[in-house]
Order: sequence, then C-alpha cells, then structure tokens
Amino acid sequence: MLEWLFKYPSDVYREAEFMFATGLAPAWWVLIGAVAVALLAASLLRLARLGGRLARWPVSRRLVVFGFQAATLGVILALLAEPTLVVRQLKSGANTVAVLIDDSESMSLDAGGGESRLALARRLAAGDIVPGVGERSSVALFRFAEGARRIESLDALSADGNRTRLVTSLTEAVTTFNAEALAAVIVLTDGAANADAGDDLGALLAAGVPVHTVGIGPEANTGDVELSAVELPRTVPPGSEVTARLTLRHATAGDVRVRVRDGEAVLAARTVALREDGAVTSVDIAVPSGRPGLRELSFEIEPPPGDPLSRNDVRRRLLDVAERRHRVLHLEGEPRWEYKFLRRAVAEDDVMDIVSWLRTTPRKTYRQGVAGAEELAEGFPDELSKLYAYDVVVLGSLPAAALDDEQHAWLESFVGKRGGGLLALAGRDALADGGWDVAPLAKALPVTLKRGEKPTYRFVEGTAHPAVEGHASPVAALGAGESDGWAGLPRLADYQALGPPKPGATVLLEWVGEDTVAPLLIEQPYGFGRTAVLASATTWRWRMRTPPDDPRHGLFWRQLLRHLAQAAQQRDRVTVEGGPDALAVRLALRDQRYEPVADADVRAIVTGPDGAAFEGTLAAGAARGAFEGLWRPGVPGVYRVDVTARAGGGEHLATRFARVGGEAVEYFGATLNRPLLERIAEATGGRYWEPGNVGGIARTVALEGAGVQERRALPLWDAPFFYVLIVLLKCLEWGLRRWWGSI
Repeated sequence: MLEWLFKYPSDVYREAEFMFATGLAPAWWVLIGAVAVALLAASLLRLARLGGRLARWPVSRRLVVFGFQAATLGVILALLAEPTLVVRQLKSGANTVAVLIDDSESMSLDAGGGESRLALARRLAAGDIVPGVGERSSVALFRFAEGARRIESLDALSADGNRTRLVTSLTEAVTTFNAEALAAVIVLTDGAANADAGDDLGALLAAGVPVHTVGIGPEANTGDVELSAVELPRTVPPGSEVTARLTLRHATAGDVRVRVRDGEAVLAARTVALREDGAVTSVDIAVPSGRPGLRELSFEIEPPPGDPLSRNDVRRRLLDVAERRHRVLHLEGEPRWEYKFLRRAVAEDDVMDIVSWLRTTPRKTYRQGVAGAEELAEGFPDELSKLYAYDVVVLGSLPAAALDDEQHAWLESFVGKRGGGLLALAGRDALADGGWDVAPLAKALPVTLKRGEKPTYRFVEGTAHPAVEGHASPVAALGAGESDGWAGLPRLADYQALGPPKPGATVLLEWVGEDTVAPLLIEQPYGFGRTAVLASATTWRWRMRTPPDDPRHGLFWRQLLRHLAQAAQQRDRVTVEGGPDALAVRLALRDQRYEPVADADVRAIVTGPDGAAFEGTLAAGAARGAFEGLWRPGVPGVYRVDVTARAGGGEHLATRFARVGGEAVEYFGATLNRPLLERIAEATGGRYWEPGNVGGIARTVALEGAGVQERRALPLWDAPFFYVLIVLLKCLEWGLRRWWGSI
C-alpha cells in the first residue's frame, strides 16, 4: 500500500536525492507561491467585507480555511515544479553480482516444512534472486564448502562438502573474480562455519564489496541433543581417574544417557539431566585411564526418542596414558597423625613422589623423601626454580609467619604462573588461624579466609559426603560404578570454619555435623594452576578405624593429589590440535623459572597413520616464547608429533598425538548462525535477509552496489500520494465549512 501511494519503495527514498525538474530557480517558485498566497488572502478578505455568514466568523475559523486552501495551492504548485528523485544505481550490463550457495553437508538437513536447506536455497535463487539481479547485472554462480568454485547452473549443487569455510570462500570469490566490476555478493547459507574462525574479515573488508547474507535453516533443531564438546587431558598417568567435561547442546529439557567406550568396553556411563533454563548443559564424568599406551575413547549420547540428528551424538578423543612422575612437596608445622598417614597413602602410588618437611620442635626439622642432602636443607626451597620443580604443594599446620615475604610471593606465583597445584589443610596454625588471610596466597585460595575472635579450628565430629557437584569429580569417586563409597566411613574429629566460597570455586565435599552442613573440600582454578582447601585434618581416621583391606583412605588421597598434579603445567607446553583436515602445533617455551624463551630453533617431526613422516619448522608466534605451525596432511587418521626445541644450549622434547578428520563436523552446530551472518553483512555494508523477504534483494543491490553506477531521475508528479492529499485537503475544508454553516 505504501509503495503504491509513493510510487517507489522505501529503500529508493533512502538512497535518493530530491529535486525539482522544471529548471526554474527556487527563488522564482518562492515568488510564485507568495503571489498565489497573497491573491488567496485578498479574496478571503473581500468576501468577508461583502457580508454574509463568512463575515460573522471569528478570525480563527477564517485562518483555518485559509490554511487548507493555501496547502492545496502549495501541493498544486509543487506538482507543477515536477518533483523528482535522483538515484545512483548500477549501470545496466556493466556489473557482475556473485551469488554463492552453501553446498556443504549441513545443507542437506531439514529447513522446515519437509524441504531441505539446499532445496530452499535453490528455489530462492532461481525464483527471485538470480532473475531479479540479472535484469541489470551479470550473475556469477558459485558453490562453496571448503572454498568457492564457479558453476554454470544450480543443478551442480549436491550438498556433499564435508566442512565449511564461509569467510574463506567469500574472500576467494571477492578477490579472485576479475571478469567485470563486482557490484555485490549474495550468499545463501546456514552460517555453520566449522573450518575457519569466522572473525578474520580483513581481506573481505579491503575489497569494499557489500555482502548480502540470506539465512537458511532453523536456529534450533527441535528434539536434537548434540555432544558439542569434550574436554579431556591429553596425557595422564596409568591407573588414575581422569575427568572429562562434556558439553551438551539441546533444544528441550529431559534425561539422556552418556557412555564412554574404549572399543567395545564401556568405561563409564551416566544419566545427565538436561537443564531447563538453558540450551547448554555441562557435566563431568570420571574415566579410568588404564594401562600405559595411546587410547582412543568414544564419548556417546544414547539418542533420545525423536532425535533428528544421530551423527552429532558421538565424539572421539585421544588419551595418551604415559608414565610421568609427579612430585609433591608437603610442608608441615607440627607432628600429627595426618602427616603420617598422608605419606603412607602417597607411598602406594606408582607415579607420585612425596617430599616432606616437618618442624618437630621450634628448633628441629625433619625431612623425608628428599633426593639428596641439599634438597630442603634450608627448609622452604631457597630458589624459585627449585620450588617450580614440584607439581603440588601441600600446606599443613604451618603459620604464615614461618615464611618471608619473598617466599609468600613465590607460593602465589607457583600456582598462578608456574601452573602448579596447591592444597591447604586445616590445623591450629593453618588458614585464617595461621595468618594466611593476609598473605599473597589468600587471593589464590577458593574460599575467603576470615579471622574471628575465637579460633576457627575446633575439635568437633562430623561426617564427609560428596556435594552436588562433587558426584561428578574423580576425587569423590570412592565406590565402584555409581555406588556410594562414602557410606560407613568413620566420622571426622575436627573442622575449620571457612568463609564463603569464591565465585569460581567448586565444593566437592561437605562436612555434615549434628545440625550443620558446611563446605569441607573446595577447589578452584587460579591462573595456570589450581588450589584446594580441605577443612579437616583427621582423615587418618578412615585408615585407623576401618579394616586393613579397606582402600578408601589411600584412594581418596591419591585421587586428590593426582587431580591437582594433572592440572599442573609442564615447563614446555606443547599442544597439538587436529581439525577436519589440518594439524596445528603450538609450543610455549619456558626456562626453569618459567620465563618465556624467545630465541629457539623449534622443529616438529610429523608421522602419519601410514608411517610416512615429514619435518617442519615452528615459526615464532605473536607472544614471546610462543611458536606455532600448521600443516594439512591430506590423509585422515592419528598423527604423532615429536617437537624438539634447541635454546641456550639445552634441548627440549615432547611427543603428542592428534587425530585429523574422522568426525562428521557438518552435523555439529548445524543450526542457523544468524549472528555471524548479520555481522558479515553489517561489516561489509550489505544486509541480512530472511527467506521470506528476498524479493527486495535485487532492488537493494541495484541501489547500494559497489560497481559501475549511473544517475537516474525518477519522476514523482504522478505519485498517487499527491492527488490523494489534494482530495483530502479539500474534503476537510468542505467538511469544516459545512459544520460551521457556511455551506
């Protein structure tokens, strides 16, 4: 209706310049208008002097009638001046518009109404886009998945691309198409870019060509539950429990069953309740690492009834089970049972070495597990590099005043910079009672320490039980399968009151008293490392007051210290990421004080699944001490990467494994990524279009394209709006005069 009234659509008015086409100067039209208004005013005054009903009107009514007549006269004069819109539009036959259609596998999925996304894109292109754009410009058709390829007809589309590089494909189309002036790019896609980051628009912006995006497909797949991510440590010691964090994306709430397999063997299984307040649910599941060697684990969702996409229910991850010993430093300020039984528990671990320093009297100390006479000879390590040689530090009942300011700073740096694990135990001189609330380490701890008028450490009995989030942690896994291994454990004899957990902390265990439930074991990540607080020092009761064959005390301590040790960062941080077709290798090189090493010769030997190997060089990255390399092997499978770095006369070596390909990436995140498409369109000067309104895309491209343009005058004198306005003005004037009795 509006387009009929004003003759042209709104985007024409938005881009056009307004002018009068008669050629008379504006001053002449002002003079003509003034003379006409003056004649009109004179005629009204004459009628008033002649008497009659008009002479009896008040001045206000006369002015209203005069206003309507003057407005009508103004519209007529404007039409005589020939109002015109001047637009700049693409010159006919001088430009090319590239039309890109997503031809990846995700386009074979349902777009709604039983029609595939590719069928919808083909119908839109053939029905409105290509014919409309082709009236003024040449049309170049492209299919894209991994890259953009020219096609002659829409029949060449098959939805068989196994990965999507959206930004790369757009850049290729814009920068390599040189046949004629490229005026615009129109891309029809679901936006599920899974092989490029989607944020490097530099080359696309430099071309200066507007990109119009047409979103295809739903923003949520009804009934689908997707295993969108699995986070798993790359290297773990044998015989340990490893925590895998699974992220499930879902459209509705409900329960699903998750399994972890090693071949045909089921290693773990759990029922997950999908959140009702969001589309993403994260869950931790404990998996036994098993024997040394490389393992490929399969994480699977049991598809719920009506799940439309079963191919996004499985993820595979490599787990390198390797013998790597961890060193634990235990600092204790007084002899007590917890010290003795903690050492016994760790002594039974094949991959943990515990070094202890115990102050037996104010002037005597006792060392155990040291590698030589020099280790801990001065008590606390006398050099930062010596402290960094440990993976975990356990602080017992040791007052903060036992360390100097530099040593306190080292402890905080041990967690935040080196990436070590730290466990603070309860005690008479521990935590707030030991003055640790004002030490630098306090900001790294998972709870706020508050010193009160009375000691926070007291002897009171209570039981330990996993908290809600603790059930998913391997630290709390004392029973076989899903059984409760905490039932029947002897009561603890002490508890140290803590402040509230910090926002990023997780409560793993709770202390249950007669009328109190309080946090017992709390952890949180800090910097590159992890800290934990255990608010009791009487877990030795779990050993002394249970049968000799009860393994739970030793199992708890080994799992807790392994959990902290596995999070500890190695000095040379090597990460190898396998993608759909690429292998990315990154190295963060550090010296013994964990300072970045920039001057190094870093090489990688890559061995493929067929045994063939090649050597490549890692180039220096943007950050100091960072090196990176990217290779596209071309053959899917498991690759071994041996990284060697020579720096300062030393040599560092690390081996990592990664899988290239093997997952149907097109079925993960296979929903409409509208935010990405809107961002691309806005950044390049184009627009985002929904399938139902693409009829206006050809006109918009003609007016807003970047190619060869021409000026065109569009007359407005015959627009229905002006004649409707004249009739409306006269009708209002007649109606008022009739109401006032002058007719």
